[in-house]
Amino acid sequence: MWLLQLTEGEVKPNIMATNSPTDQPLFSFGIIADVQYADFDDAVDFSTNKRRYYRNALLQLRQAVQQWRSDGTKFVLQLGDAIDGLNAQNDQSENALETVLKEFEV
Repeated sequence: MWLLQLTEGEVKPNIMATNSPTDQPLFSFGIIADVQYADFDDAVDFSTNKRRYYRNALLQLRQAVQQWRSDGTKFVLQLGDAIDGLNAQNDQSENALETVLKEFEV
Protein backbone atom coordinates (compact mmCIF):
# COMPACT_ATOMS: atom_id res chain seq x y z
CA MET A 1 0.00 0.00 0.00
CA TRP A 2 1.25 3.48 -0.89
CA LEU A 3 -0.15 6.81 0.02
CA LEU A 4 0.91 9.55 -2.37
CA GLN A 5 0.52 13.16 -1.42
CA LEU A 6 0.60 15.90 -4.01
CA THR A 7 1.94 19.25 -2.91
CA GLU A 8 2.64 22.24 -5.09
CA GLY A 9 5.39 21.09 -7.45
CA GLU A 10 6.18 17.65 -6.04
CA VAL A 11 4.88 14.17 -5.23
CA LYS A 12 5.79 12.68 -1.88
CA PRO A 13 5.66 8.88 -1.63
CA ASN A 14 4.82 8.93 2.08
CA ILE A 15 3.22 11.01 4.79
CA MET A 16 5.51 13.66 6.25
CA ALA A 17 4.66 15.79 9.27
CA THR A 18 5.48 19.42 8.77
CA ASN A 19 4.60 22.80 10.19
CA SER A 20 5.06 24.61 6.89
CA PRO A 21 1.77 25.57 5.18
CA THR A 22 3.44 25.16 1.76
CA ASP A 23 3.96 21.45 2.45
CA GLN A 24 0.29 20.72 3.03
CA PRO A 25 -0.94 18.21 0.47
CA LEU A 26 -3.39 19.35 -2.17
CA PHE A 27 -4.94 15.90 -1.96
CA SER A 28 -3.90 12.33 -1.32
CA PHE A 29 -4.86 9.06 -2.91
CA GLY A 30 -4.16 5.39 -2.34
CA ILE A 31 -3.01 2.71 -4.75
CA ILE A 32 -3.46 -1.03 -4.33
CA ALA A 33 -2.96 -3.92 -6.72
CA ASP A 34 -3.15 -7.70 -6.75
CA VAL A 35 -5.40 -8.23 -3.76
CA GLN A 36 -6.01 -11.78 -5.09
CA TYR A 37 -8.82 -12.61 -2.64
CA ALA A 38 -10.47 -16.03 -2.58
CA ASP A 39 -12.49 -17.66 0.18
CA PHE A 40 -10.29 -20.75 0.17
CA ASP A 41 -7.65 -22.26 2.40
CA ASP A 42 -4.06 -21.16 1.90
CA ALA A 43 -2.31 -23.01 -0.91
CA VAL A 44 0.44 -22.65 -3.47
CA ASP A 45 -0.16 -20.60 -6.60
CA PHE A 46 -0.77 -21.97 -10.10
CA SER A 47 2.97 -22.35 -10.69
CA THR A 48 3.39 -24.10 -7.31
CA ASN A 49 6.20 -21.68 -6.44
CA LYS A 50 4.58 -19.28 -4.00
CA ARG A 51 2.33 -19.75 -1.01
CA ARG A 52 -0.98 -17.89 -1.34
CA TYR A 53 -2.85 -16.59 1.68
CA TYR A 54 -6.22 -16.17 0.01
CA ARG A 55 -8.38 -15.17 2.98
CA ASN A 56 -5.65 -13.02 4.48
CA ALA A 57 -5.81 -10.84 1.36
CA LEU A 58 -9.13 -9.48 2.60
CA LEU A 59 -7.61 -8.58 5.96
CA GLN A 60 -4.74 -6.77 4.23
CA LEU A 61 -7.20 -4.85 2.07
CA ARG A 62 -9.31 -3.98 5.12
CA GLN A 63 -6.23 -2.58 6.89
CA ALA A 64 -5.30 -0.51 3.85
CA VAL A 65 -8.82 0.92 3.59
CA GLN A 66 -8.84 1.78 7.31
CA GLN A 67 -5.53 3.61 6.91
CA TRP A 68 -6.77 5.53 3.90
CA ARG A 69 -9.89 6.57 5.78
CA SER A 70 -7.93 7.74 8.80
CA ASP A 71 -5.56 9.71 6.53
CA GLY A 72 -8.41 11.44 4.69
CA THR A 73 -7.49 9.87 1.35
CA LYS A 74 -9.70 11.30 -1.40
CA PHE A 75 -9.75 8.28 -3.73
CA VAL A 76 -8.11 4.91 -4.33
CA LEU A 77 -6.84 3.33 -7.53
CA GLN A 78 -7.32 -0.43 -7.56
CA LEU A 79 -4.96 -1.73 -10.24
CA GLY A 80 -6.37 -5.15 -10.91
CA ASP A 81 -6.56 -8.73 -9.77
CA ALA A 82 -8.94 -7.95 -6.93
CA ILE A 83 -9.85 -11.64 -6.88
CA ASP A 84 -7.81 -14.73 -7.58
CA GLY A 85 -8.38 -16.99 -10.58
CA LEU A 86 -9.10 -19.83 -8.18
CA ASN A 87 -12.55 -18.30 -7.78
CA ALA A 88 -13.43 -18.96 -11.43
CA GLN A 89 -12.43 -22.60 -11.16
CA ASN A 90 -14.91 -22.96 -8.31
CA ASP A 91 -17.69 -20.73 -9.70
CA GLN A 92 -17.12 -18.16 -6.94
CA SER A 93 -15.95 -15.11 -8.92
CA GLU A 94 -19.07 -13.01 -8.41
CA ASN A 95 -19.23 -13.74 -4.67
CA ALA A 96 -15.54 -13.00 -4.21
CA LEU A 97 -15.73 -9.74 -6.15
CA GLU A 98 -18.77 -8.63 -4.17
CA THR A 99 -16.86 -9.35 -0.94
CA VAL A 100 -13.86 -7.30 -2.04
CA LEU A 101 -15.93 -4.37 -3.31
CA LYS A 102 -17.77 -4.16 0.02
CA GLU A 103 -14.46 -3.36 1.68
CA PHE A 104 -14.20 -0.19 -0.40
CA GLU A 105 -17.66 1.09 0.55
CA VAL A 106 -17.91 4.16 2.75
